[in-house]
Amino acid sequence: MRTAKVYMNRIMAGVLTENNDGSFIFRYDEDYLSNPNYSSISLTLPKTQQEHYSDFESHPCYKNKYRPKIAYFRNIRAPRA
Repeated sequence: MRTAKVYMNRIMAGVLTENNDGSFIFRYDEDYLSNPNYSSISLTLPKTQQEHYSDFESHPCYKNKYRPKIAYFRNIRAPRA
């Protein structure tokens, strides 16, 4: 499992975690989340306490080891209730 801090305008917005199974979880930092002046980092990642989850194994174009790093955020979504 690997983690990376995610910054928005030099302010830590949250943490992106890559799990051993190839899935990703993004969670907003509590301080960032509680500040109404900070916007969400993406339209597909609204500010919420709920984790945003993505399973890249379900996307064949991301199965090779050279998948683009910038694409990690493209298919991250909030879990369905």
